[in-house]
Amino acid sequence: MVDASVKLWSQALGKIPGILPDISDEDKITVSSIAPVFAREGREGVLTDVEGREYVDTMMCWGAFILGYQCPAVDQAVRRQMDKGMGFSIASELQVEVDDRLINLIPCAEQLYFGKNGSDACTTAVRIAHAVTKRDEIAVCAGHFHGYHDWFACSLPFVKGLPKKRRRKDPPVLIQQSGLTALHL
Repeated sequence: MVDASVKLWSQALGKIPGILPDISDEDKITVSSIAPVFAREGREGVLTDVEGREYVDTMMCWGAFILGYQCPAVDQAVRRQMDKGMGFSIASELQVEVDDRLINLIPCAEQLYFGKNGSDACTTAVRIAHAVTKRDEIAVCAGHFHGYHDWFACSLPFVKGLPKKRRRKDPPVLIQQSGLTALHL
């Protein structure tokens, strides 16, 4: 019953660090320790593994797929835009349209930044905060992923690949779920 998973697991060993795209250096993704889990397909909020088992996916690509997999409205809009091109190096007409819509919907929004990924967005937010406050401290929520950039990676338990010069002497302040007092830096 788990032949496909075991076969993929053995193929992935030594090729995919940590086996799966996770910030952990542990091979921890298993189904009740019976077999490793490898996705074959996602539809709406459900993942199907290579054995055909279905799971409610509460992670949704670490939050990137908040509407689920294969959302018809999103898929159609992406296909329309792909015909025009995507990932331009300069601002696009669509970006200006989305900026206007979001600024009208979010009362406190004055400007918007579109990054190519969450790591870039978090790093830009840190740089803006530093430019405005002139403070060097960075606070992050414990147990949450903020990207692979050095300013955050130095707080992770596996910093072997991070050059010593890039490691911060004062890693980010980790704020526990109920630890709002840590915000008083």
